[in-house]
Amino acid sequence: MGFRKKGVKHFFPAPILAGEDLSIRAVGIEEWMQPCLVHRPEGTGDWLLMVFHHDVKLADGWHSPPVVMLWEPGMGHYYGNDREPWSHSWIHCCGQRVAELRKQLGLVLNRPLPLVSAHAWIHGLRNLYDELTLMHPPDPLIVHHYFEILLHELARAVGTRPRDVVPPPALMRVKQMIEADPASSCSLGELAKLAGCSAPHLCNRFKHYFGVSPME
Repeated sequence: MGFRKKGVKHFFPAPILAGEDLSIRAVGIEEWMQPCLVHRPEGTGDWLLMVFHHDVKLADGWHSPPVVMLWEPGMGHYYGNDREPWSHSWIHCCGQRVAELRKQLGLVLNRPLPLVSAHAWIHGLRNLYDELTLMHPPDPLIVHHYFEILLHELARAVGTRPRDVVPPPALMRVKQMIEADPASSCSLGELAKLAGCSAPHLCNRFKHYFGVSPME
């Protein structure tokens, strides 16, 4: 039997306007993909918010679900799973309101953020999708409100503090080595070599993600 898992994938013939500062171009809900990696060096020219429901390979390595990515217009995309079928939910959107909400809620760009649960976000995305597809025409005010709720749900699920951001795999290797043998005599230079960066850069990035330097 062939690959049957589908989910929702809907690109609108023209962007659906939700006021002067927001439009929705496309929505996907638990869309299944065959094993593959998606690479768009220049992005898609709009905002893309994507939640992954299975293990996913991103630009900095593999991540466990649920995890979310937010790409701004013109930012390159790299994601997928070339080992097994996988699914994701997403929304393509445009407008100044997206940038304003992103900044207001402290959502980090182009960096994987772990979700405690994707359930509420998927529920909100379905509400938005139903308004866009079942109502003729969709009410711009309702679409606008559903979209704002969607981003607020996301911010609540991931938090906006640096410690909620997923550290790069190289930093996790350093952290795991330190935790495995706290009394180790590894020098800062050796840890930096493991991370593939300079010692000052390692100290700065390590403190950014974990709140302490690697030698503390």
